[in-house]
Amino acid sequence: TLRLSLGGADFLHLGHARAALLNDYIAKSCNGSLVVRFEDMDCSVLPEAEDAVLQELALLGIKVDRTARASDNADVLMAACERSIREGRAYVDELRRDTVMGCNPPLPESACRGSSTSENLARWSEMVAGSGAYCVRARLNLSSSLPILHDPVLFYSTSSSPSSAGETQLHCQPSATFSVPVLDHALGVSFVLLSSHPRGRDEQYRAMCAIAGIPPPPELRLVD
Repeated sequence: TLRLSLGGADFLHLGHARAALLNDYIAKSCNGSLVVRFEDMDCSVLPEAEDAVLQELALLGIKVDRTARASDNADVLMAACERSIREGRAYVDELRRDTVMGCNPPLPESACRGSSTSENLARWSEMVAGSGAYCVRARLNLSSSLPILHDPVLFYSTSSSPSSAGETQLHCQPSATFSVPVLDHALGVSFVLLSSHPRGRDEQYRAMCAIAGIPPPPELRLVD
């Protein structure tokens, strides 16, 4: 099973089309299936937009076997994040825009990195309630030569994060770094294509699986 992730756009751009064609080719070659997942945790995706995207995929000759929405598994993401905190693989830090945006520049070690589990869980509860501005970070390697392994963000505080159906309002939302592998596991994805840029995307994906306490898919392949 392969997964194609699409954002909240109401049309396919060139990058989406390229990724879709690659995933479709591999799925057909392996007699596998293709899942299209709409990444709607940070924006609403209207049903007509989903329909337009699926029609455009069909025009490219791409057979979609299943569709899914990230927001359908918001509880899975929240539970995985809390579990990573409880088991000491993540900590809750002060919110910084540069870490949320995935820049991960070399930074001094945060004082929050050594916080106790109870302190981290208390801050997480504030995040969930919308009463604190924090981000949850993986406890990885701040001295790694790969910047994307510098304690990447799992979840971060935000004013609200509506689901596509408008049924829930979350005060924090996951980063794509964390949500993609967790949702891949939830959907039973067994083959993942990753961009080779920035360097270390495959190592980061496996690290996020370890942080979430889930096994990585058996096949990870980097593409330029």
